[in-house]
Amino acid sequence: MPSKPVHDTSIVIMASIVFISGVFLGCIKTVLLVIAGMLSGVFLTPDLDLAESRFGIWTLYGKLFKHRGISHTPVIGTLTRLVYILWIPLLIMVIYRVSFDVPWNTVGLLFIGLCIADTLHVTLDKIVTAYKTRSNKWH
Repeated sequence: MPSKPVHDTSIVIMASIVFISGVFLGCIKTVLLVIAGMLSGVFLTPDLDLAESRFGIWTLYGKLFKHRGISHTPVIGTLTRLVYILWIPLLIMVIYRVSFDVPWNTVGLLFIGLCIADTLHVTLDKIVTAYKTRSNKWH
């Protein structure tokens, strides 16, 4: 499995590619929201289910989800982490009737960015695992 710095670097490289694409396509505002979602993947990584990541608020998450299980499933794993981290603030907002005035397209673009980061993470894990498995067969 790649290290955290490898995962983080891959997200930054992909975000740079998305930014350059956005400049050429002329949709900077949209692309910046996607990039913000992607960069949040550095902190909301699928590896929050690892034993080493079991600190503070993520302790229960690590116990609920085994490593490389549902948390490493693009979109579904992304949703598990968002629901896990946001259910308390959202519940408080509902109880106190605090409005959520962020446009849904903004939320959607941030979510798409985080899904891109998660998909990149899972893809790198699979590539490295396949390489190591294949290398071990020849040694």
